[in-house]
Amino acid sequence: LNHLEAVGDIDQLVGDPRVGLWVVEVKGHNIGQIAGYSRDKVEYSREGVKPHPAKKAQREAQCLSTWLRDRLSGGRKPWVHSVVWWPNIFREEWVSAFSGSPDAIRDAESMLFTNDMDSEDEFVSRLTKIAPVNFYGRPTPQPALDNAKSFLSIVELVDAPSKLISPILPRSIRPIADTREQEDFTGQRIR
Repeated sequence: LNHLEAVGDIDQLVGDPRVGLWVVEVKGHNIGQIAGYSRDKVEYSREGVKPHPAKKAQREAQCLSTWLRDRLSGGRKPWVHSVVWWPNIFREEWVSAFSGSPDAIRDAESMLFTNDMDSEDEFVSRLTKIAPVNFYGRPTPQPALDNAKSFLSIVELVDAPSKLISPILPRSIRPIADTREQEDFTGQRIR
């Protein structure tokens, strides 16, 4: 989703009456491609040190919320959640790789991994768990959690092609659920 003025390039936009409106930053790296982690930065083996992807997701969520506020009647400012999704990393891999880092272990609870896409119920359950606590900034206010259904009219405002706001759970973009060897979303075997 990249056609909204002053919003940025949103990898995935999820709107669901059970969990509200979410900006999802998708990082296609496998665990072997992450050389270092901190709450502010992630070091990738090929790209070097980059700002934490949760920062980009939060910035895009804030921009989308402002964009929507300017277009909604009554000056309503919808809450837009943000999350990072690592589709080629299992939660257990992350925890094992960063077992010496309490920050990385704690932060894993606020991110999505391969396992979280095993089913729609698992996905919704994880977003519900993440929603009250933001990765950065203040906690989500209770009214935003209570009004998750308000996304329905908002998604129409975005005027995105329907394929961009359809469910993000197809098997073609998820690796096989085997922690020893799997395929990334391009079909290449990874360990």
